[in-house]
Amino acid sequence: MNKISAERNILGLAKPLLGELYGHFHVDPEQTDRPDAAIILGTTDGRIGIEITSVDGEDFQQYFNDEKFGKAIKVKKINDLVFGGDYSNHPEKKASIPFRNSYIADGVLKKYDKHSDYLESGEYEEVILISFSEVLEIRSRNFNSYHKPWTWHLLKEKSFPFSKVIFVCKQHGDAALVYDKNIPAPAPPERDPDKELGVTRISGAILPAGKKINLYDIFDSEPLINLPQKNKKKAKRKANRKAQGNARKVNRKK
Repeated sequence: MNKISAERNILGLAKPLLGELYGHFHVDPEQTDRPDAAIILGTTDGRIGIEITSVDGEDFQQYFNDEKFGKAIKVKKINDLVFGGDYSNHPEKKASIPFRNSYIADGVLKKYDKHSDYLESGEYEEVILISFSEVLEIRSRNFNSYHKPWTWHLLKEKSFPFSKVIFVCKQHGDAALVYDKNIPAPAPPERDPDKELGVTRISGAILPAGKKINLYDIFDSEPLINLPQKNKKKAKRKANRKAQGNARKVNRKK
């Protein structure tokens, strides 16, 4: 799927919420870049510019989505299974992805400076941003009570210029408004390390048919294709900083 098709897919998932926010509209088929999309309102013919971006880290996106990563290993696994009946209990790829309170905010703040360029063109009544993730889910227990208010608070604190930020969960197709610059931010909840643990994502092993497999063993095993070393070091530094921060919190409470 090319970039424009992928962005149109995300826009499609956000359409029901856009309808709630703006009423009847149609998508401008000609608008595909700077910004990524635009909708035309049915009542006024006003245009709303839309920037679309992933909030998932570039390192993780490249690791999981780039087929060139570990291609030789994957081909060997297939050949071993087809021609020798051998298979591995290790996942192809595996990485832990923490969901810090600023997970969404960090992902959209990189677009901060684009807003003025789009709005100053004079073509749009307002410009909004649609963010999305392949791993953070709106249906998760902590999204509405933790990640959403924290996102709203952090973007308000930075005077984020986009009129609205919509978050789309790519896995389930859900969409939620996580920021409106014209509405006061809710008070953020207290930081909770347990709510920021995130998830461990794996891409599955190639397994034989008709054999009993322990999926827990696969999940617990090291991946055949490792996260590039520089990214592993970065992830370790982040984990160390998080652990140090948690230790300081515990010490303050004593």
